[in-house]
Amino acid sequence: MKTILRDNQDGAYGLLLTVAFVGIGSIALAGVLNWAQSSARLNDRNNEYITSVCAAEGAIEKVRAQMGYDYVNGTPEPVIYSLINTYKRIVPSSADDPMWKNYSFSDPTLSGVSATLIKKLGTNVQFASPVYKGLTSYASDYQIIANVQNTASQYKIPVCVGAELLLGTTPLFQYAVFYQEDMEIHPGAPMTINGLIHGNADIYLSSSSSAGLTILDTLSASGNVYTNQSKSGDGPSRGNNVTFSTKYYEGVSQQNLPIGTNQTISGNGANNVHAVLDVPPPGEGYAYNGIGTNRYYNKADLIIKVTPTNMVALSGVSLGNSVQLTNFPFQAIVDTTGVLHDSREGCDVNTTAINIGALKTWSETNVELRGLSKPLGDRDISTVYAVDQRNYTLTPTATNNILITNRTTSATYPSSGTYVGNVTLTNSGPLLYSAPPLPSNATNITLTKSTNITGKTSLPSDPSTYTNARITGYWPTTWSYTLFTQYSYNVINYSYWAITGTNQTISYLTNSVAEAAIVLTNGTMMPRSGLTFATPNPVYIKGDYNVNTDGKTAVLGSTNTDNTRPAAILCDAITILSAKWKDSLSMNGGSVNNRAACDTTVNAAFLAGNVPTDSGGYSGGVENFPRFLENWANFTFTYNGSMVVLFPSQVGVGRWGQANVYSPPNRNWSFDHNFLSAQRLPTNTPNAVLLTRGTWKVLPAGSTGF
Repeated sequence: MKTILRDNQDGAYGLLLTVAFVGIGSIALAGVLNWAQSSARLNDRNNEYITSVCAAEGAIEKVRAQMGYDYVNGTPEPVIYSLINTYKRIVPSSADDPMWKNYSFSDPTLSGVSATLIKKLGTNVQFASPVYKGLTSYASDYQIIANVQNTASQYKIPVCVGAELLLGTTPLFQYAVFYQEDMEIHPGAPMTINGLIHGNADIYLSSSSSAGLTILDTLSASGNVYTNQSKSGDGPSRGNNVTFSTKYYEGVSQQNLPIGTNQTISGNGANNVHAVLDVPPPGEGYAYNGIGTNRYYNKADLIIKVTPTNMVALSGVSLGNSVQLTNFPFQAIVDTTGVLHDSREGCDVNTTAINIGALKTWSETNVELRGLSKPLGDRDISTVYAVDQRNYTLTPTATNNILITNRTTSATYPSSGTYVGNVTLTNSGPLLYSAPPLPSNATNITLTKSTNITGKTSLPSDPSTYTNARITGYWPTTWSYTLFTQYSYNVINYSYWAITGTNQTISYLTNSVAEAAIVLTNGTMMPRSGLTFATPNPVYIKGDYNVNTDGKTAVLGSTNTDNTRPAAILCDAITILSAKWKDSLSMNGGSVNNRAACDTTVNAAFLAGNVPTDSGGYSGGVENFPRFLENWANFTFTYNGSMVVLFPSQVGVGRWGQANVYSPPNRNWSFDHNFLSAQRLPTNTPNAVLLTRGTWKVLPAGSTGF
């Protein structure tokens, strides 16, 4: 019996243990289930929170994208600010995607709008990134805040996200070299560049072992950087002797003027950028127009216009709305009688010479500008716009491949300003055509040379040598010739052919291309506020420029720019003439050896065009961006400033590399570090727009600022 009793006790204990373990397991299972449910709720809430944060960020991005698009495409920042309530309503909706119908956006500060948008005080952003280190962007700081709630969710968690958008401008003259188009640097002599270099396209670099190219500061390209390689059309590389003192960068963001998206280097894009220098068309407007607000005509204190019939001086658009100045001393400041021959252009150039010293004296004492309803105040003029509109041709027509074979039908001759393309003349017997009349603007044409081509089978291979000449003789049986003529801003290039008489006589009459340009003279000292000079014409700088502030202490041939004032020249093309230049020695195709230069110093930022490399040959590169027309052998051109190329030249289209144009100077060039200070930048320095993303953070729900 004891044994049986012991067995029953063991079974009871086992049952009790089983019940205990089942209870413990049930409790544990309940805990696990409760934990799982809580975890699932937390996961659901977390997922909803994350998706709502993403929705808020999407709303911010939509507002930011529209503001950025408007700003880059020419809407001035004050106009952006005036549209602030419009931007507040730009948030995602079901029209973008059906999912957005579940989200509600609100601005706690203003009923009826969807986001909070606050403009803070302007700020200066000093770039620390390697690409733009040293640049300063002057920015307006906007805070975009989105309060979002998923109204279709279980938890309807309110979420708030904020982000900053800096609408900034970066002065282009903070760069030593800036190119809108492809940049090429292929020096034939040792060359060192200090200061930042940026190209909005590709950059090509090479140099021979006997020369050498040294880049001391950061170089960046929005395209690619090619070393030991030339651009197509240029020819073989000059060599791989290129030294970088720091890393270079490729594929960085473009920096463009705020005048529209079409800023390409050819066609309408080039014209669009060049337009900042052009005279605005009537009725363009100013306040809300990207081009209008950037035109230097609209920014100037003084406007000087030279037309075929007169000269006028006007106050700036912002000073009395372009009132004509009746007491402006033209005789002392402006001379329109000059003519020089530009060997690179292959033509005579009618010049308007502006005496900077006399302009400075007038600026310090003038009464007219200071007496306007919007007076200049106590300061001197700081921006001058000048344009020589003589021989102006704006919109040429084109007629190609004129074929004349019927000798009994009168010919319709091209009118003045028409590009005639390929002309083919076929003769069989007497020709009965009469010569067209001279155009009204082809005045003062003289027939200075006559050459008999009787019995010859062709005209001379280079008819340009017979400029302003009448050529007569018996016409060959067949003849074809291409008239190369080009019409562009303020260029006259009138050429025509005429077949006269009944004895197969040809009369060929042409007048040479004549460009209009500005010559800056006596520019050793700028007005007290400095001087920004802008024109759509080419510019020739004659002699030293901006080398002292007191008329006595000139630092020549040096990178010391302490005794200078902020100066800039913006034009179609820029040429350096030494103080020894004489217009008379350039005429009649004289040898470059007769045009000896002398040491010259120029301290100013340059913005101008060039003639890009293409199938016609090399552009000349950065080393030939300032053009030369003299024999500079054994002489030095010292330059301190910033070089900016934004477009192909529209007037100065002569190619680099022709014979008998110039011998290169010793180049003593440096970036003017004064331009890194806002106080030392030239007035109305062109600015590239720059969008910078600032702080991003999750804020407490219902926030209206951070």
